[in-house]
Amino acid sequence: LFDLTGIEIELTPNGILRLARTTEEAAQLQETAAWQQLHGGSAMFLTSTQIAAMETSVCETFGGLFLAKDGNVNAALVTRAVGKAASLTADVIEGSPVYDIVFSPTEVTVRTATEQYHAEKVILANGAFANQFLPSMHMPPSLIPVKGQLLRIQPSGHVKLTRTISHGHFYFVPKRDGTIIVGATEEPELLSHINTVSGLSQLLLAVQDVLPGLRDAAFVDAWTGIRPLLPTREPLIGPVDASSQALVAIGHFRNGILLAPVTAEIIVSLIEGKALLAHHKAFIPQIPVSQVR
Repeated sequence: LFDLTGIEIELTPNGILRLARTTEEAAQLQETAAWQQLHGGSAMFLTSTQIAAMETSVCETFGGLFLAKDGNVNAALVTRAVGKAASLTADVIEGSPVYDIVFSPTEVTVRTATEQYHAEKVILANGAFANQFLPSMHMPPSLIPVKGQLLRIQPSGHVKLTRTISHGHFYFVPKRDGTIIVGATEEPELLSHINTVSGLSQLLLAVQDVLPGLRDAAFVDAWTGIRPLLPTREPLIGPVDASSQALVAIGHFRNGILLAPVTAEIIVSLIEGKALLAHHKAFIPQIPVSQVR
């Protein structure tokens, strides 16, 4: 991506620590570590003493799961780089919202306020706003938009965080500039992009609870995102019926950037008629006979 766009996405392979705050959580993470090791992963279960030595800002724990090969990127830079790459290899039309998708036996027509575009296939990958078009693909509009609030803090003095920390649905991600991203709330059925007192309070309390050593960090800024959640909590990637005119890539929820490369790999393989890996097939939508056009 860098070679194509010249944009550095700040990939940082710093690993992630999933904390256990109870004996029950410790047992669950030990099972996860064993499963990943069995399948060739590099997961390790660490003791509370080991974690305290690795990250001095962390609360008391019952151990945790360490994924050494995990990393993080700058989401804004990834978006910019992918957008630039797309513009170099395809026609990108911005500021022209799609309001309708029409299917015929021979083609798909995508309509905007001023233009119509005709193609053999269409890919629906518009995140939390996919419900508008799912009925035209004979799929229920079951996607749930989930608002997530995030904030950024700047540690003071010599206190710092070197690895990503997670517990529950909160995560704490150290960035190259020394700041730490704190996320994220989960607020179903909300499309608002407003940061709220209650939402930011949850995040600030999570910092004090999970990372008490950072309680004196400075607040920098905050923002929101809208995540697309399906009732199964798993994404759907692939054709929606036997004609394969329409493909979807929806429902990635909190893992959009993480799953973007493999999602693109699956979609490209399907369009080019290549065989999918066995574990990729699990994400293809089920196609009832009644939906075959």
